[in-house]
Amino acid sequence: MNPVLKCLSGLILLTCQITATAGPVVAPPLPPAAAAQPIALPPDSTETIAVGAVVFRIATGTAIGSIYKLGSDKPLREDRWEIAAGRTREFDVAITDRLRQFGYSVLDPTQSAFETIEPDKAKFQLGGVVTRARRDYYFRYRGAYAFAPDDGYGISDLDVEFQILEQATAKIVFRKTYTGYGTEVGKNPRPLIPAYMNALDHALADPAFADTVRKIKASSQTPTTASSAAATLRIPACTTASGMRLPDNVDRVIPAVVTLHIGGVTGAGIVVSPSGYVLTAAHLVTGSTGVTAILPSGLEFDATVIRTDPVHDLAILQLPGRGHACVGVSESVTLKVGEDVFVVGSPLGKSFASSVSRGVLSGERTIDGLPYLQTDASVNPGNSGGPLLDRQGRVQGIVSSKIAAPGIEGLAFGVPISQFSKDLMVVFD
Repeated sequence: MNPVLKCLSGLILLTCQITATAGPVVAPPLPPAAAAQPIALPPDSTETIAVGAVVFRIATGTAIGSIYKLGSDKPLREDRWEIAAGRTREFDVAITDRLRQFGYSVLDPTQSAFETIEPDKAKFQLGGVVTRARRDYYFRYRGAYAFAPDDGYGISDLDVEFQILEQATAKIVFRKTYTGYGTEVGKNPRPLIPAYMNALDHALADPAFADTVRKIKASSQTPTTASSAAATLRIPACTTASGMRLPDNVDRVIPAVVTLHIGGVTGAGIVVSPSGYVLTAAHLVTGSTGVTAILPSGLEFDATVIRTDPVHDLAILQLPGRGHACVGVSESVTLKVGEDVFVVGSPLGKSFASSVSRGVLSGERTIDGLPYLQTDASVNPGNSGGPLLDRQGRVQGIVSSKIAAPGIEGLAFGVPISQFSKDLMVVFD
């Protein structure tokens, strides 16, 4: 049945009432350019990625489309961009679910309103910048005024520049623009979300996008990035003081623990030689152009990256000068499950430098073919790269990561010191 327009005269306004056609509203099909087949990745094959910002670079008030009566090509009025029309929590949920659907390891920020995204939790952040958007609405009017539509559909297309940020280096390691298309049917259709998701599908179908966040496998590693064919590095070792016992003598360990600043990232390291050699985690310093090491005394040094192994998350730095306070290392795991261990680091940056936590060795684990020491000692962002010490004050491992997820606590991991000797060709003399 064709709509019948009934005009009602008022004292001030002329309003029009429309009797709508019967039948459900059907949106038109998407154009062929919307077709995209994301690449499905094997489980746990990517580094952890977090959903970062979705930015709409569209000025408030910009005309981005029109509102039409269903079946007419004459616009009723313009659709203008509103300040609140951009990112919502629904974007976060939709993006997180889509990434997981195709095998990406995703930190879910939607479980808490106050989730922070630290480098220890996610190596990468994914963000999107919408540089252009078009959005049109088509409504039917069922016994309502022209400014109060009933059901209809929205159709949108937009350009999104997806960016991948490597948090440890604060560098954007991937940047590319994709066009997305979307429709949605209903009384309050929001076609921007499906259009954005279609642009994301185009990104997920791009091998260059997937390769950026793929996890490096041990089977394909090169030993070091600092010197892949390096000769043995001989480090004058620090002699563990006789009679050292923790926690009683923790004040003798703290002077050797340094706080590291790399861009906006904070971590820790441990001085293991009077010559200023520092053991830390590779994810803190890989690709960095400047590393600042701060001693508990307040002295600051520009540290030099000597060798790194991103696969096992190992790095060796060196401070200038000689005669540095240091602690000894244990080149083989001498701990037994259940024995006390101690973690020293900077869990929330410089303000909480030299914080000490105590736990036990929970087990020796193999994850993705790599050996780890598991502990229940408290580990937080900023502890990465710090020492895992036994009761004799010897470094048994370097804190690498923490499993952080809702309801999971007490799972922290360190890389055994023996891996430095094996993978970075280090001898502690």
